[in-house]
Amino acid sequence: MNSTLPPVAWSEAVPVSHPPATPRVDAPLVRDAVSAESKISEGSFRSFQEFLASRSGQRVTVIVQESGKEKQFRFEVPKQTAE
Repeated sequence: MNSTLPPVAWSEAVPVSHPPATPRVDAPLVRDAVSAESKISEGSFRSFQEFLASRSGQRVTVIVQESGKEKQFRFEVPKQTAE
């Protein structure tokens, strides 16, 4: 992000031109097995997805804590498109 430039809505953003990064071979896999009948546990990845889906078009701050360090991400949740 460049703080000297004005903010741009997700709908107007230019797509990234480079391919997504490939995870390291030894990177741990995170899986969240959820069936349609299962209860979604608080704090799970699925719970996070639902949280974001319910805030479509709103600005949010996500704080990630890992190895005693904290990283904040502030962004506008993209609006859901009709499928």
